[in-house]
Amino acid sequence: MSPADRTWEIFGIVAGLGTCAALAVQAWQAWHGPPPTLSSFFLGAFLGVFIFWTAYGWRFRRPALWLTNGLALALHAALSAACWR
Repeated sequence: MSPADRTWEIFGIVAGLGTCAALAVQAWQAWHGPPPTLSSFFLGAFLGVFIFWTAYGWRFRRPALWLTNGLALALHAALSAACWR
């Protein structure tokens, strides 16, 4: 991996972890309060998006994609479970 690619990987991981932090807060609040009213379409669509980007990152060996989207997938699954309970 070139130095420029490595720099973009680091930026991607940092940005992805920021997104995961926001999802973690939302999932935490959903489990410890009243379930939010998010549509099943919204929840399902984002599960699909996170599955796709996790697989894509895994396929092309890009940690910024598979690592952060895999974590986001787990967090969004927790949020979805809280909404569907």
